[in-house]
Amino acid sequence: MLKSSRFPNALALGLSLAAFLYLFTGNLNLQKLTTPALSPVRLEQGSELLVAHEGFGDNAVYEHVPLPRIGQNVRRLGSWVQGDLSQGRAETGWFVAVPAFSMQVAGYPNSHGCELYIEAQTNAGAIKRIGVPGDDPMETWQVRDISLPLKDGVTRFRIVAIDHSSNAAGWLGFSQPFRFIHNKTEFGKELAQIGLSIVTAAAALVAMLFPGLWWRRRSALAFLWIPVPGFLLLALAGLLCWVGPAAFGVRLISQLALGPLFVYAIYHAVRFPLTSFTNKAERCVLLAVLLITCLSVSKAMYSLGPEGELFEGRVSRTLEVGNRSDSRIPYHVLQLIAARSDAYGLLAEKLFGTWGFSARTPLVAFAAGPLVLALPFQIPQEMPDESWTVYDPEGFAAWRIVMIVMACCSLTAVFGLAGLFVNEQWAFLAFLVAATAPFVIHETYFTWPKLPAAWFVLLAAYQIVRGRYLTAGLLWGIAYLCHPLALLMAPGLLGVVYLTHAKCTVRGGALLVPGLAVCMAIWTIANYQHFNQTTFLNYFVMADGGYHPSLARWLQSRWDSAANTLIPMYLVLFHADHYLINSLIKPSPPLVRFYFQYWNTLPFGVGITYFFFMLRFLLNKNAHRWLFWVFLPPFLFFSIYWGAGSSGSLREGLHPWVLGLLILSVVVWQKMEDGHEKLSAACSAALCWRVLETLLMLLVPAIATSRKLISSQFLFSDSLALAMMVACSWGLYRLILESKTGI
Repeated sequence: MLKSSRFPNALALGLSLAAFLYLFTGNLNLQKLTTPALSPVRLEQGSELLVAHEGFGDNAVYEHVPLPRIGQNVRRLGSWVQGDLSQGRAETGWFVAVPAFSMQVAGYPNSHGCELYIEAQTNAGAIKRIGVPGDDPMETWQVRDISLPLKDGVTRFRIVAIDHSSNAAGWLGFSQPFRFIHNKTEFGKELAQIGLSIVTAAAALVAMLFPGLWWRRRSALAFLWIPVPGFLLLALAGLLCWVGPAAFGVRLISQLALGPLFVYAIYHAVRFPLTSFTNKAERCVLLAVLLITCLSVSKAMYSLGPEGELFEGRVSRTLEVGNRSDSRIPYHVLQLIAARSDAYGLLAEKLFGTWGFSARTPLVAFAAGPLVLALPFQIPQEMPDESWTVYDPEGFAAWRIVMIVMACCSLTAVFGLAGLFVNEQWAFLAFLVAATAPFVIHETYFTWPKLPAAWFVLLAAYQIVRGRYLTAGLLWGIAYLCHPLALLMAPGLLGVVYLTHAKCTVRGGALLVPGLAVCMAIWTIANYQHFNQTTFLNYFVMADGGYHPSLARWLQSRWDSAANTLIPMYLVLFHADHYLINSLIKPSPPLVRFYFQYWNTLPFGVGITYFFFMLRFLLNKNAHRWLFWVFLPPFLFFSIYWGAGSSGSLREGLHPWVLGLLILSVVVWQKMEDGHEKLSAACSAALCWRVLETLLMLLVPAIATSRKLISSQFLFSDSLALAMMVACSWGLYRLILESKTGI
């Protein structure tokens, strides 16, 4: 894929130009770009919009429901007239039948004593009742697409809403029906949002990689360190945005940090071609990072999600079912920075609740901040629950893209660490095996800071192997500042010390402490009297989220967690009803629960097509000592520790562990290859098929449960996102194929 030396140089220059262009996109009016034009469905001649609306009123919905950014020219009604006490019934007049239309829905139309449905009348006078698809939107307005069976002779339809409840959450809201207008103007708006997504990703890539590439050219910096300078500089700029001179403002500070960097990146790309200071394998790693970035950004741009998706239809949608809102918690740090608000003020209390600011370390959020704050986004001071669009004015889409880029860049550590044990070609294969694992791909677009934390844990392991314990301890501390999960990898890092420098085990382990202690002390002192991470310690005594369990229940939860993590299909066969893998509203479809395994369990997380080959490699005698000293202790420690759930531990904090296992499997594969050509060929084929497996993980839960490929509102962006996911998957497939061919 990189046979031409001009391609990587042109790509580097193009990304630098796009990054510079990003700073000028603030002149666009995002409110206009994200407000699609609507056309209300035509009423029958002489018919009125509302025939009856007893107990319903205009915009009568719960007072904290945010007004949607679309549909300013449509009428909305709700049953929250006198709070939850009000009851009633609303019927619209008859509308002329159309093949498909949309409407906005709020509240609880499918539960709590409420109903919302369509009555369609045929030319024979028969009435067909059509349900409104989707789960309860709860305290948001969401768009629902509805199709009418015109082939059955339907000639007109109306909307019926009923509220029978006076209990809490006993209300609903609906809008008059409409269709999205798709003309050149609307196409231009959608295209502009896609363009903004592209330049945002380019800006994040350049900011993360260019400082390290510049250093590499001047001093032969080892490749795995390339993203580190950019990340740390961004984190420093983010901190300055928060506590720097108020007269400058967060936007000016961000632009002063990024503007010169992007200008010099353009000059550097012209003056010093990328091929002049990187080799082919390193450029292939950078290409893979770019492909995974594009794949994950395309997934984030895709409007369809699995049925029961958390925060569905909102800018902070998680792209998954379940109760994990963690992907938007780093955004709360951005909200504090943008408002220059105190870490323990009223805004922080509203956003973080009982957890508090100090519970989760914010280094990744600091690093992402300048890239978002360089543009005049309207960062809200409430929960980010505005209506979802491809690129929203609240900056959440930009934030998600930046977090994706940082997660993807962090994977370069795999290539460097593997290079200590195998040659460069095998190290590149190890990188691909780890970076294209379904679990890792999932973690790049589920934007929490666990992959960056794993990145610095791997860098610490790299330094331990090289005997540089003080630096390793400091990197371990930086990992802690990304996410506290780093502390749970202590047994594994000590195992690396023992296996690589057995005579210095005690001394090496002791030298890890100062660097870690410095970083922990900085965070403790910064929060002073407010410091509190004791909630995480409660996980030791909890059992599947419950407090004060019996010993039998505690042991059972640990067994369930380990079995769900390690045994294929155990989760869906024996714990399909577990609340952590189902929608908060109702049980998720079996297909959604099946694909949840790619997030929670090792067999599917590494790809079920590769898992059994990995087992074969890990059971080889060459792996025994590493498994026993480096991988078994942290897994046992984490299994004892983790009591907040038992649906599988992979996503909960085993990110460095998974990446390390995948590296080890390739190292042993390389040692076994002689005399096992058929096994090696079959494993290579499994890796290629795993790309299709990952693509299915990205698409099947959303498409199968929504029963459509694209949304009526996002025709062009959904089509492009689908095409990009397929194209990037094909690119990764080619890289895997070529990497094994070249060995």
